[in-house]
Amino acid sequence: MSEVDPGLLSMFDDWVVDLAMKSYGWDEDTAIRNFLSSQTHEMLADAETLLWHDSPLVIFDLFQNEIANGDPRLSTYVMGDALYVRQ
Repeated sequence: MSEVDPGLLSMFDDWVVDLAMKSYGWDEDTAIRNFLSSQTHEMLADAETLLWHDSPLVIFDLFQNEIANGDPRLSTYVMGDALYVRQ
């Protein structure tokens, strides 16, 4: 697995953690711990998934689906047309 550039990954981390704090009322430590240990973050960190090409809002949607359903792949962005082919 090749990894996404750490600076780019950090930018996504900041966005998603901020959105999680606002959406779930979590403190910063909880939001960081939950996101960094998630399947969503694992997928984002894998450069081969190309998720880093997407908006932080898409990544947050995956994270929300993981929280709600246990699987980030249930996001409409994954199941729908948004990620139909990555080239």
